[in-house]
Amino acid sequence: MALCSGAPIKFLQWFGVQFAVFGAIGSSLPAFGQTKHFVEWVVLGKLPSSETITALEAFDSKSVLAGTQSGRLFHVVVGGAISELSFDTGVNGAIVGIASDGRTVLCAKGSVLFAGAVGTQPLFLLDAAVFPPNGFGSGRPGPAGSRSPAAFRGICGNRNQKYALGLTFAVAVAEDPTVLASSEVWASSSPFGVIWHKADGGLPVGVRAADLVFSETESSGQLLLSTYGRSLWSLNFWALCSFVR
Repeated sequence: MALCSGAPIKFLQWFGVQFAVFGAIGSSLPAFGQTKHFVEWVVLGKLPSSETITALEAFDSKSVLAGTQSGRLFHVVVGGAISELSFDTGVNGAIVGIASDGRTVLCAKGSVLFAGAVGTQPLFLLDAAVFPPNGFGSGRPGPAGSRSPAAFRGICGNRNQKYALGLTFAVAVAEDPTVLASSEVWASSSPFGVIWHKADGGLPVGVRAADLVFSETESSGQLLLSTYGRSLWSLNFWALCSFVR
């Protein structure tokens, strides 16, 4: 099961006769002290019955992206239309994370990251010279080719960017799949996810990331990082930009 949210629709993957994506229509906040009841749940679409959804991400107000255990990525539109996105490089592994800013899609498949747009062109594997964690692991080119394959801890897109100073995506990645592995945080300053900076300056040494998310208010913007046993960290965008290296 996987969850995601995105106004004006909240999405939930549910188990039925087939693996389906359900959406709760109506996401306005209730008045103080009142209980919110969603207007209705509707089936947005059903994937092939052999698929198990492992990741969900709202693409825009009318569609959601669903990744599966077998490594397939689907675009599900309200009304039931479903199309499958392709990848330019054959990589085995489940879809473990999806992020979108409403234009570009990032997809963590197995131990590598792809980027692209919803359309006819395949998502492309980010070069390790651009996104170094794609170079982790033996047999894969890059400046860190001798390290263990990357394990993604969190991936998020910034849909607002009002206070992001150009930051569009962020990824927390570890060197192996165990929670004992320390994590790195990488942030993109490109709307297409093709420029990345290491952005974990100021974090404890050996921190183990659990998840991360962009958060913005009327006066500030932050990247929030949750960790295993090392508390919750808030990186202001202006501080984050000073940490990149």
